[in-house]
Amino acid sequence: MIDIEERDELVVKRAFSARDARRLWQFVHADRWRLAAGAALAIAGTLFELTQPIVLMHIIDGAIGGRRADLLFWLVGAYLALALGNWVNGVWQTFHMGRVGQGTLYRMRITMFTHLQALSMSFYDKTKVGRIISRMTSDIGALNELMTNGVIAALTSSLSLVGIIVFMLITSWQLALVAFVVLPAAALYVRWFTPRSRDAWREVRDRTSAVNAAMAESIIGVRVIQAMAREDVNAELFDVINRRNFNAGRIAGKITATLWPAVDGMTAVTTAAVIGVGGYWVLQGSVEGLTVGVLGAFLIYVERFFEPLRALSELYDSFQNAATSSERVFALLDVRPEIQDKPGALPMGEVRGEVEFERVTFAYSPGNPVIHELSLRIRPGETVALVGATGSGKTTLANLILRFYDVSDGAIRIDGHDVRDVTQASLRRRIAVVLQEPFIFAGTLRENITFGRPDASEADVREAMRIANLSTFVERHPFGLDTPIQERGAGLSLGERQLIAFARAILADPRILVLDEATSNVDTETERLVQQALERLLATRTAVVIAHRLSTIEHADRIIVLSLGRIVEEGNHAQLLAKGGLYARLHRLGIQQTDEITQALLAETAERT
Repeated sequence: MIDIEERDELVVKRAFSARDARRLWQFVHADRWRLAAGAALAIAGTLFELTQPIVLMHIIDGAIGGRRADLLFWLVGAYLALALGNWVNGVWQTFHMGRVGQGTLYRMRITMFTHLQALSMSFYDKTKVGRIISRMTSDIGALNELMTNGVIAALTSSLSLVGIIVFMLITSWQLALVAFVVLPAAALYVRWFTPRSRDAWREVRDRTSAVNAAMAESIIGVRVIQAMAREDVNAELFDVINRRNFNAGRIAGKITATLWPAVDGMTAVTTAAVIGVGGYWVLQGSVEGLTVGVLGAFLIYVERFFEPLRALSELYDSFQNAATSSERVFALLDVRPEIQDKPGALPMGEVRGEVEFERVTFAYSPGNPVIHELSLRIRPGETVALVGATGSGKTTLANLILRFYDVSDGAIRIDGHDVRDVTQASLRRRIAVVLQEPFIFAGTLRENITFGRPDASEADVREAMRIANLSTFVERHPFGLDTPIQERGAGLSLGERQLIAFARAILADPRILVLDEATSNVDTETERLVQQALERLLATRTAVVIAHRLSTIEHADRIIVLSLGRIVEEGNHAQLLAKGGLYARLHRLGIQQTDEITQALLAETAERT
C-alpha cells in the first residue's frame, strides 16, 4: 500500500481529471437543484448587466439627443429596474450557492471522518496527524470555496464574456474589430500563465501540509519539548519548513501578480484605440449608425470585456487550489483499510473468554517478524500476565487480539472463532482495553465513563464507579458526574485518569480485558486503589495483563515471559520461582521494572553467545 506521504508526491505530478470532477459531483449531487437555481440566476444576472449599456445608449441618443423628457423618465426607470433586479438576483444567487457550498462541505467532512475512523492502525503508524488535519480543514475548505463562489463565478464570467462579444458585434461590428485586435495577445498570455500557476499553487499546498504536520506534532509533544529545553531547536527546524512554505507562496504570488499589469495594460490600449478610432468615425460620420450613444455603450462593453477575463484569471488560481485539494482529499479517501471484515463475516455473540494463539507469526513490515510461531491458550476467566523486555512483543500480542493488525501466519481464536471470521465491531465489543496512558476525551466525567456504553443507566454508572474506586473522586467535585473534563484529561492526575479508564472498562462489561501496563505510572496509594479495582474487575473475566512492575502480577494465574517474540518461560509465580530460570533470577535480584528486564535479557543473550 502506498502511504499518504508518497501519495502527496503523486498528487503533485498529475492534473485535475474528469474522474476527480465526477467524484466531487457525488458530494454536490444532493444540492443539484440549488446549483441549477444558482446557474439560472447567474444567467439572469448576466442579462441584466449586458442590457444596461443598451438602455444607456438609448438615453444618450434617443432621450437626451432627441430632447424627449418623457422618454428620459422611462429609460432612467428601466435602468434603475435593471440595477435593482441585478441586486436582488445577486442576493438569491449568493444564498443558493452558499447552501450548496455548506452542504458539500458537510458531506465531505462526514465522509472523511467516517473513512478515517475505519482506517487501520498501520495507516496511523506512518501518517502524520498534521497532514490528516490539513485535509479535513484547508483542503476541504478550498473545495467549499470552489463550490460557494468558484463554479457560479466561472459560469457568470464565461457567460459575460460571450455576451459582451455578441453585444459588441451587434452594437458596432466595426468597433468590435478594433477591440478584438488585443485578443490573440491575451490568449497567448493566458496559455503561458496556466501551467506555471498550476505547478506553483500545488507546491504551496504541499508546503502548507508540511507546516500543519510540523505544528501539530510540536503541539502534541510540547511537554517533552519543554522538558528537554528543545524550544530553540524546534523553532529552527520549524523555521526551515515554514520558510519553504513562504518561498513557495512568494513564487506563486509573483506568478499571479504578473497577470494584473498585463490585463490593465490590455484594457488601457483597447479603450484608447476605441475612443480614438470611434471618436474620429463619429466626428466624420463615416460609419453609418455610429453615434455618441453607441460609442458610449461600446466603451462600457470594452471596460467590462476585461472584467470577466480578470475574474477568470483570479478564479483559475482558486480552481488550481481546489483541484490540488480535491486530489489530496481523494488520495486519502482512496486509502483502503488493511483490516476489513471478510465477505460474510458474522457478528460474534456472547463469549466465554477463551483466547488461543496458534503458531502465530506477525511482522509490521515484510521480512521482519516480531512474533515467531507463538502458540498460547488462555482459558476462560484466566488472568495471564505478559512479561518481557521492550520490543519482546507484549503490546503486539494485545493488538492482535483486538485485530488492529492481522497475523502474518497462524491464527488467533476466541472461543474457537478465528478473529478474521467475525466482524471487527462485534469482536471489539467483547474486549476492553486499559492503556498505560489512558485517553480522556473533552466533555464530562459521565461522557468519559459511558464512552463504550452510552445508554448505560445511572445505577450501572454508579456501580462501575464503585468498583473502580472512583466514587470518592466524584464526590469531591460539586458537579459530580457532570464535572467538565478538559482535553486529554488536563487537570486530572494520572491516577484519576487511570481510574476513569477502569470505570469505562467495567461499564463496558467485557468478557476479555487487556491491561497494557495500566498501573506502571501511578503512585503507591493510587496503585492500591487500582489493585482493588482490578481484583473486582478480573473476578469473572479473562485478562491479558502486560506487566511493567513484577510486583503487580504475582497473583496472576500464569506468567508468560517473552523474548524477541517467543515464549521463553511459562507458569505461575511460584512455579517460575521454583524453576530457577530468568524470572526467578529477576525476582531474586529485586528487579521491578521492564527496563531492568531489558538489560537482564540483553546480558543473558550476551552470556549465551
